[in-house]
Amino acid sequence: MEDRDRAEVNRSFVGQFPLNLISNILLFVVNVVTGFWLTPFFISTLGIAAYGLIPLAVTITTYLGLATRSLNFTVARYLTVDLQRQEYASANLTFNTAFFGIVGLTIFLVFPVVFLLAFNVDAVFNVPLGELTDVIYLFLGIHVAFLIRTVGSTFSVSFFANNRLDLYNIVEAFGRILEVGLIVAFFLWFAPRLGYVGVAYLVTSIILLVLMIGAWRVLTPQLSVRLRSFHRGTLKEMSVFGSWMLVNEIGSLLFLQVDLIIVNIFLGPFAGGEYAVALTWSILLRTMGGVLAGVLAPMIFIYYAKEMFAEIKRMALSSVKCMGLALALPVGLLCGFGSELLTLWVGAEHAGLAPLLALLVIHLGVNLAVLPLNHVMISYSRVKIPGLATIALGAANVILALWLVVGAGWGVFGVATAGAIFFTVKSSVFMPWYSAKVLSLPVRVFFKPLVTGASATLVIALISFLLGGLVPIESWLELGVISGAIGILYLLFVWCCLFTEEERTIFGSLLPAQIRKFLLPSTGGEGSSPLEKY
Repeated sequence: MEDRDRAEVNRSFVGQFPLNLISNILLFVVNVVTGFWLTPFFISTLGIAAYGLIPLAVTITTYLGLATRSLNFTVARYLTVDLQRQEYASANLTFNTAFFGIVGLTIFLVFPVVFLLAFNVDAVFNVPLGELTDVIYLFLGIHVAFLIRTVGSTFSVSFFANNRLDLYNIVEAFGRILEVGLIVAFFLWFAPRLGYVGVAYLVTSIILLVLMIGAWRVLTPQLSVRLRSFHRGTLKEMSVFGSWMLVNEIGSLLFLQVDLIIVNIFLGPFAGGEYAVALTWSILLRTMGGVLAGVLAPMIFIYYAKEMFAEIKRMALSSVKCMGLALALPVGLLCGFGSELLTLWVGAEHAGLAPLLALLVIHLGVNLAVLPLNHVMISYSRVKIPGLATIALGAANVILALWLVVGAGWGVFGVATAGAIFFTVKSSVFMPWYSAKVLSLPVRVFFKPLVTGASATLVIALISFLLGGLVPIESWLELGVISGAIGILYLLFVWCCLFTEEERTIFGSLLPAQIRKFLLPSTGGEGSSPLEKY
């Protein structure tokens, strides 16, 4: 690839990265604020047992979408390569094969399961007395909405392939705000009922589908929906790749989405509701990790399409270090201030969930730091070995969780402990080792930044816990001021002491000019990005 082309790709990355990152952060903030506010709202209006069924219903959608989500990952990889290489005929084959394949899977396989599960939900899960009809509507609404969004996700690949995550995030943020607004409106205008939550999800999904199709037409006018462009050969090629992605997805669900189901079935809806309260913060951190890693995914695929392999290695190394250091702050604060947070958020009667909260999140600082490596493995089509490892460790996680809950009597702590152990083995041991092998790098290169991130997490957690014992925290303002002070000192320490000069220059070049001028006064905020020399 010519140096001029490399420079153009890197300039595009530098120009779009801040927009994608800021919009990703704003979407995360929207999800945090709405999720943060909705939990006590649901508990106060529906009760904690009924509330626990909402995240449970959402969890089931992740299992329903296994095949379609794996196909979407595959489409994102192939379509990005086709569009970046301007192979539009191949791009149309990829898009239409995926679209009609997902529609077929949805109609003939997933749709019947949705109705069967919804109308027999009480035979599978513990349902509070008097709530069965509303629970049926809840499951129907959330699951049919999921099917609509699954079909719409094929159109959303255009955002990814064109590295316009900023537009995608705007649509998603609007959808989340609309969803919450509809729930509140239904509860206030009619009555607090689980069924209205399902209706809100359904209406929102239809509106988002229309917006996704409109954006798809603008971003990728080269693509069109044509049944004749469905190609069995293309489907077979993607299916081989997608089948291993499916294996990986199943394994990931056994890590991340099985705990609520086990708690509901074996410990009851009340325990499920309490577990869901603590799990909310684990989900938010995972979302945050996905936000930070997701902003890099389009450029990793574009670099691969342009055969810029040195840039992929460089990005992989820097992103793992930065992810670990970025996640250390919220994880440490949650562990240290867990009791104070729960008291202010859902009431003092739930402050006893602080140890469970700490167990659920303490390992995420390092385990989520390796998320960018998943995108690297997808770009290199090296998904078979990670898939096998993930499903094996995921199955072991379920077995250990069941034994700790049923056999050892550990209750909710058994589920959380099993998840922490095997998720750490998979993410912080296997993925760094395998990624280094694929990228032909020394095995140790990814472990060093993980140790740094883990150390930062423990130090912040310890400082926060000690401050929580010394300084009474009785309001959100006090918690915010103390957390903010810790955060500012930590970020300054990271920037000055943990980042190398090269990393400060690289990441400073991706910031807005005013901030870049303040952090990098020697450059005056001008000059070319060091990425361009590649």
